[in-house]
Amino acid sequence: MDLLTGGLPRTVNIKGVEYPIETDFRTFIQFELIMNDDEDDLVQVAKAMHLVYGEELPADAPGAVDALLWFYSGGQPQKMKKAQRTYYFDHDADYIYSAFLDQYGIDLSDVEYLHWWKFRALFRSLKEDNEIVKIIGFRSVKVDSRMPKDRRKFYTRMKAEFAPPLSARQLKRQEELDKMLMRK
Repeated sequence: MDLLTGGLPRTVNIKGVEYPIETDFRTFIQFELIMNDDEDDLVQVAKAMHLVYGEELPADAPGAVDALLWFYSGGQPQKMKKAQRTYYFDHDADYIYSAFLDQYGIDLSDVEYLHWWKFRALFRSLKEDNEIVKIIGFRSVKVDSRMPKDRRKFYTRMKAEFAPPLSARQLKRQEELDKMLMRK
């Protein structure tokens, strides 16, 4: 299945059985937020499964997780490498909202339904003049000593300016580190 030649899936196949899932973009934004939360991995997976499958979870839990990840990735093969996060749906919501409104005329707060795969395609194709694309670019630049000093300084400043707030876990670690440093 794909955007051009096939219908967009509203089910996933687990060992020959079709299971209906929630396919709206809002569901998978919530899914991503859950999976990037500070909670225990098993808690995250349980929340995500209930979010997408509802109350009647498939009996084959590993198959259900694989199917869920397949759908989340737009039907693409899974990449096992953990990629650097360059956008944050919670932190960047206003930039994403305005980019969709500006470029596509889609008001994400008013649209009743938008399939996750369509949302992904539109998000990935945002033009460079949208602020969110610029921010993603700043976050993805690897600053190193081979860069001219003025560019290093600029990108370091931009990364700091557009850094998301620290998570609860990161804040706790920072507080613990601060306490340790104050004792010495």
